[in-house]
Amino acid sequence: MYATGTDQYGNSATSDTNSFKTALDSRPPKITDLVIDSTNTGSGADAKAQIAVSFKTDEPATAQVEYGEGSSSTAYVSKTQEDTALSLDHVVIISNLDASKIYHLRAKASDRSKNVTYSEDNAVITKKPAESAFNLILQSLSKAFGWLKIFD
Repeated sequence: MYATGTDQYGNSATSDTNSFKTALDSRPPKITDLVIDSTNTGSGADAKAQIAVSFKTDEPATAQVEYGEGSSSTAYVSKTQEDTALSLDHVVIISNLDASKIYHLRAKASDRSKNVTYSEDNAVITKKPAESAFNLILQSLSKAFGWLKIFD
């Protein structure tokens, strides 16, 4: 790389060719704006839950979520597949979870230089499964007709 310049009198100068290296990237991305949302699919005993985790990073990074059932004192026994696309905005979906359970999780991000960072541990309770339409109808009939018994 070299520099050139011309002064007010028309004199021009060119520097010698120089080379330089920029500093090595040793700082991991910063995770911000973490949002966790839980939804259910299906109803009754067949209900399954899913958790959507969204977050931002201050530099392009990959995204992954590590999670486990129970409180934060238990290990992260599972993890999502890593989204290797470098991005500033991330959304990770964890599917096929049990409804009405406690899970804890943390987001993981890695930049182009393989610097890794984690969010704090977060706990979420998946939603209670919705009653099946059949059970709702039986409960309604039971209230309307006191003599109708519902068997479990």
